[in-house]
Amino acid sequence: MVGSGTKLERTWNTPENRLTAAYVLIVAFWAFYYYRPEDIFKFIYGLPLAKIIGGLALLSLVIGIMGQAGRFKLNTEAKLVLLLFLQCVLTIPFATWKGGAFQTVFEDFDKCVIMTVMIGIAVTTVSRLRRLLFIQASAVAIMAVIGCVFFRGLTRLAIGTGLYANANDFAIMIALNWPICLGFLLATRNPVKKAFWAIGLIGMAWAVTLTYSRSGFMALVVAVCFSFWEFGVRGKRKYIIVAGVFTALLLLPVMLPSHYGTRLIGIFNPSVDALDLGSHVAREELLKKSIKLTVQHPLFGVGPGNFASATQYWHVTHNTYTQLSSEAGIPALVIFLFILRQVFRNLRNIRKTERFRDDPEVQILTGALRASFAGYLLGAFFASYAYELFIYGLVAFTGVLYRACQDVPAEVKPKPQSVFTRVRTPTPVGAR
Repeated sequence: MVGSGTKLERTWNTPENRLTAAYVLIVAFWAFYYYRPEDIFKFIYGLPLAKIIGGLALLSLVIGIMGQAGRFKLNTEAKLVLLLFLQCVLTIPFATWKGGAFQTVFEDFDKCVIMTVMIGIAVTTVSRLRRLLFIQASAVAIMAVIGCVFFRGLTRLAIGTGLYANANDFAIMIALNWPICLGFLLATRNPVKKAFWAIGLIGMAWAVTLTYSRSGFMALVVAVCFSFWEFGVRGKRKYIIVAGVFTALLLLPVMLPSHYGTRLIGIFNPSVDALDLGSHVAREELLKKSIKLTVQHPLFGVGPGNFASATQYWHVTHNTYTQLSSEAGIPALVIFLFILRQVFRNLRNIRKTERFRDDPEVQILTGALRASFAGYLLGAFFASYAYELFIYGLVAFTGVLYRACQDVPAEVKPKPQSVFTRVRTPTPVGAR
């Protein structure tokens, strides 16, 4: 009996099992965050279900690591996000509107920090990471297709009241997840699943045009080009490029909304774009003002979330980089750039591991995340995402994938049905 109890205790004390409850709640939170059930079922609108699930996940994480703190280490990107949070906290006493800065830091940005740390600790295997990516990518694909079918009559496509409620944000969200959806399509051999992802990819590209978002279009172009490079050239799947070009030539003339060409010309000549409505000039002014505030308040900025009130323009900066520098100071921008640098360092170092060389699943996830972040680097120049969760979730994913590849080589099996459905013994990230 003693031996049996000892064996049971050893099984429970593995990082994989101690953090199962926290991981399950993270999955639930991720589903609520991306699928937005409150936009469909109005009776739950206003209920803080996501916050409740997130709080329970945090509690489960604390219980899971209790007495085992030495076995769970924060990765570099989590430490950098914590450092960015600390800088934002330090800015509050110097903010032009202290209450607004406090609210932004402790009601908006805090969940980004908490979730980054939790994902880094509780998402201990590649299979767990894949599940979160599936939720994220499938939700965005489904929302895009729903938008194309039921909401394409809107002047600019947007859905619901949250994550997809702004046309520009919806387009950027699509651009970030398009490479991930392509990765899932390439990973499966199931024709039904392939059809699902193919429809999703087409619907996502169509949805971006229906948003009439110029920044979203540019981010999508970058993400698609990097996807073709990662999967078509590097991955030696030239047929992807051929199929992509053929599909675009076949469908674009049918799917492009009216005056979309004029909208794109407006990137270079805003005067020809009837939908611009002074947006180009206003954003130039916002950019100049954010740079001016950065120079005037270089250490602490005007306070997180305070740009609109401090300038009395009542608009955000529409630039993530100057949003951080003007609201939280140059140190915040530097830390953020180090976070992005760590992301690409993780993705580069993954390619040097034995598991990357042997495991097609890891190769696909790595290429998808790299293409996604390439699109984000451009999209961040035209949108304010300094305190948004979705980008820090992707940041955490790169750390999880890198640590998983560091810890154990892949168990490769011949002719798998799908590189995403291979059976493999789960390997904790923190185990050596």
